[in-house]
This record gives sequence, C-alpha cells and structure tokens, in this order.
Amino acid sequence: NEEISPTEPPEKFPDRILRSQVNQFDVLPETSFLDLIKHDGQDIVKMLAIGQKLLIFKHDDLFIVDCSGEFEYLDSVQKGHGIINATSICELPLGIYWINPNEMYFYDGNNPPVNVSLLKISDSEWKKIWNVYSHIAFNPEDQTILMFTRYKDNPDNTSDAKRLLIYDIEQKSFYYKSIPSTLPYGRCSGTALVNNKLFISTANTA
Repeated sequence: NEEISPTEPPEKFPDRILRSQVNQFDVLPETSFLDLIKHDGQDIVKMLAIGQKLLIFKHDDLFIVDCSGEFEYLDSVQKGHGIINATSICELPLGIYWINPNEMYFYDGNNPPVNVSLLKISDSEWKKIWNVYSHIAFNPEDQTILMFTRYKDNPDNTSDAKRLLIYDIEQKSFYYKSIPSTLPYGRCSGTALVNNKLFISTANTA
C-alpha cells in the first residue's frame, strides 16, 4: 500500500464515484471509478438507485446513470433538478419524490422526471414556501408527501419549517396545514408515523 505523507493533504475528487468489484462491496479500488462532469462548481449531495438507474443529485442538476449493461453510461442530465440537502428526497415503492428551489418532482425510473407542482403552485408562491430548511417525508397511510415548510411570509433566513404543504399522490393535488400538531413545537427535524398519527421531533422537543 502506498503511504500518504502527513504533510500532504489528500487530493479531493468531488465529482468522482468509486465502484466496487462484483459482490465485493467493501473493496473500492482507486482505479475503478466513474467521473461525472468535472469542475462544474457542484458537489454530489446524494445518490439513489431505482431499478437499473443511478440517480446522482448535485446542488443544481440531476445526473441519471444507466447501470443495466457491463459499463455504466450517463443517460441524461436534468438541469435545475438538483437538491440543496439530502433531506429534500423521499423514496417510495413506486419511485422518488424531491423538492428544490424550483418545484417538487417525481421520477419512476422509466420516464423522464415529472414536475408535480407545475400549474398548481406558481413560481412566486413556491418561493414563499420553500427554503433551505424545507424537507419531505412519505405518509403511507394516506399516500401523501409531507413537505415541512416555513410557509408564507416568514423571513428568508428563518429555520422555522414547522408548517405542512401536503401533496396527495392519488388526487395529484396540494393543500396546507398551518398547524399540523395539537401541541406547540419548534422547527421540525424528523417525523414518524404511528397509528395514523404523525409524530414530529424537533431539536428540543418531540
């Protein structure tokens, strides 16, 4: 093994994905890798697999890699479909939903990503709803996507993402809950669904 000098910092490859050997998932040779578009000013935020596709989310764009053959190849680049943080995505049996500064999207692994909020929420309204603290979760009981949001007219730098924008998957419609809990709470940091009740955890209460 090659030794790294403690005086020399390791070289960084923010656009590189290491590949393991077949059925050797804990072995990542440095010569086996996939490089996406280099030096585009974006880092990889999250990766997800759906079917034979690998979804690579950067801050601005989404890269879809086809892994069905012997060699992977870049299937498409979805401009403006990236995410700010990893909590902007939730996985469902039928596909993946995510949010970003532009809209809410869905991808089923076969068809191009769909903008589910198109023509339902205006760009100006979405800018009031979304901020960097917004995150989403899936409610299997009601088949809804729950987006925790600052909602309406709070300042841009607020972390008060305690209201709900709800997307009904079957009805393809949105509605709000400004008070989703019977108890007062601060910013939502996580959710759990138990006995058809949504439990909300925050930094200091649950």
